Amino acid sequence: MTEQQTTHQPRSRVAIFFRSLFLLILFIIIGGGIGWGIAATQPVQWKVTAKFEPPKVVNLGNYYDLASTYLLLQGSSVSLELVDKMLGDESYSEFKRSLTSSDILQQFLLQNESVNKLAKDHKASIEAMAQELIGKFQFKEKENTVSFLFDDAELAFQILNEYIQFVTIQTRSVLNGELIAKWRVLFQQVKLASETNLGPIQQGTQVAQQDWSGKLTLMRSVQPLDDQLVPYRFVQSPMTPSSPYSPDKLLWAIIGALGGLLFGLFVISISSFFRQR
Repeated sequence: MTEQQTTHQPRSRVAIFFRSLFLLILFIIIGGGIGWGIAATQPVQWKVTAKFEPPKVVNLGNYYDLASTYLLLQGSSVSLELVDKMLGDESYSEFKRSLTSSDILQQFLLQNESVNKLAKDHKASIEAMAQELIGKFQFKEKENTVSFLFDDAELAFQILNEYIQFVTIQTRSVLNGELIAKWRVLFQQVKLASETNLGPIQQGTQVAQQDWSGKLTLMRSVQPLDDQLVPYRFVQSPMTPSSPYSPDKLLWAIIGALGGLLFGLFVISISSFFRQR
């Protein structure tokens, strides 16, 4: 082998290396561009999320006053701190049950004006539109979140907000109804005991003196239930999203670039195989 041939061979290898590197980068860029282009053709989806926690006493309105008074009149020995937690947890549990109920969700969608307008715009029945939208709600019980995914950011925000309000009213109705029913039963018992001068009652091994007239006066003095009960507190309020949830163009570009990398390596391997033959 001559000196010129020896010098030419390393130069040839360097040229092959840079040509392969150029091809590899080119395929990566092309793949990334294809991935980005595919993402651009996908329908844009916007996601609105709300996160909750149990309510405080101030969130319960005078539901707390009546419920705690009911426990007091029953002779409950639970401490005030435990009463606060118990009533907060009970109202929050009912809220979550209603929030994740498919029946309540369907009832809301069938009644909602925005959903009715969507059905008309898409020339679909309200039942079919409601069924389609049910699948766009996501509930994560462990994270205490509810999300709604839709192709219109403003409408996604509006529908989720209206659903939370709808569930709040449903929950308030259930909690107030149960408390009123229990309150009426107890009121009749206390009224009868006061009118008949029932006197002391047996509580376990103890005989407890009862001021039935005082209890009756207390029950008559409480204010009726208001509409201020909110069975949750927002950890994260729903907000109109500023960027789409999907498609993730960057992710698609990365996937495309990886595909281009693999294809480029394949082409370079094939070229190298034929050069060596």
